[in-house]
Amino acid sequence: MGERQEEGHAPNRWNAHTPPFVIGLRGCSRERRSRSISPLVPVSAAIPVVSVGYAGFARNSDLACRLRSAGVERLIDVRALASSRRRGFSKTALAGALAAAGIEYVHMRALGNPRPGRELYRAGRVAEGRASFEDHLREQRAALEELAVAIAQRRCALMCACGDPASCHRSAIIDALRSEPGLTLDVIDVSASLPSSP
Repeated sequence: MGERQEEGHAPNRWNAHTPPFVIGLRGCSRERRSRSISPLVPVSAAIPVVSVGYAGFARNSDLACRLRSAGVERLIDVRALASSRRRGFSKTALAGALAAAGIEYVHMRALGNPRPGRELYRAGRVAEGRASFEDHLREQRAALEELAVAIAQRRCALMCACGDPASCHRSAIIDALRSEPGLTLDVIDVSASLPSSP
């Protein structure tokens, strides 16, 4: 926990005997579920993934426009609670703004950061907060499998509140995916360059 890792390359903390990601999307409502479960086959090209924090956007329509310009087709909300004190960024209002831009909204609560981890991040104890979230993430294998399938199907964005990806648990989610054999990601962050909100 005390060692500083190079950006984008976190150590693989997963059990060596955990099987690779499998096909079987359960978290995205508009996709047909696979009839069988099979290993996720290696891909020859990197999968594009967008990372975004909504803190720097004044309106949900601004966020939707930024995502649309980045080619995003599905936004995956990785907040533990899909609510916000900022008008327009709670689940229903945000989903409506995204739908108007032709973007699907999916909330994956299991990939949200539990309250103890959020409090560590907010206190500036980022390394401890990340370690706490990684402990939680090891128990969310099924959700990570769903996420791996979702990003392979359509161009996705992972969204939380924080504008700075280095201070947000979504970077730990991305690094967990990167650690999996046969899964290569090309990640771009499109957060507006404004301070993060709590």
